Amino acid sequence: MIIHGEILTQVATTQIFKDGYTIGAVYTPTEKRRKGYAKECIYKVIQNILDGNKEIVVLYSNTKKIGNRALYESLGFEIIFEETSIFF
Repeated sequence: MIIHGEILTQVATTQIFKDGYTIGAVYTPTEKRRKGYAKECIYKVIQNILDGNKEIVVLYSNTKKIGNRALYESLGFEIIFEETSIFF
């Protein structure tokens, strides 16, 4: 989402399903957070996907961050899998 040439938030999508897209790489600069920009941007992306006759929207996120989890749940997403990373 860009207003007056300034990036307020960004969302990346990838079509990996025949009938839908995945959403990921949601990012809002620190000084722009907690103003509703990410929620509005994600909502518009979801609407564009659904308006394009797609039925599936999957969002990949770090749900361990409580703020992220609350945002995504407010948009209707449900946590169906939590992944654990193993670092070597």
